Amino acid sequence: MPSPKTFTKIADHFRERILSGELEPGAKLPTNREIAGQWQAAAATVSRALQALQVENFIRTTPGAPTSPMTPAGRCRRGTGWPVFSG
Repeated sequence: MPSPKTFTKIADHFRERILSGELEPGAKLPTNREIAGQWQAAAATVSRALQALQVENFIRTTPGAPTSPMTPAGRCRRGTGWPVFSG
């Protein structure tokens, strides 16, 4: 089985940190440039990873503001569009 693409690894990394509570709602994620440096990835790769997380409602991006995790209430189960219910 081929290894996951870099954007998938980046998205999975942040998704897991958000789900574990390590990154709480409102916390500041590293900048795209910082993530690119940490992962030795192109800016477009980081952008694609963050877009995936945004579509799944794991993060909120606002122009001019830091990217931050969202509260669990707004999240969707990966690839389904169905909400994630915890508990």
